[in-house]
Amino acid sequence: MGLKVKIGLSGGNMVVVLIMPIEDYELAYRGAALMYRCQGEPVKNPLAKYIADSLKYLESIRNCRET
Repeated sequence: MGLKVKIGLSGGNMVVVLIMPIEDYELAYRGAALMYRCQGEPVKNPLAKYIADSLKYLESIRNCRET
């Protein structure tokens, strides 16, 4: 996968740009769509929701420490 990530700031927000081959995007989109369809959750843009859900998860474990 030829994934590149560019990060910037805009008006107090972090902007993340993913650059990837269209074939990889289509595969990731189909995988996310399948995951949400199997959960019975209607989603307009499954790949965007998957990325947002992943970021929410990372936020939720921000203060976790290894024991």
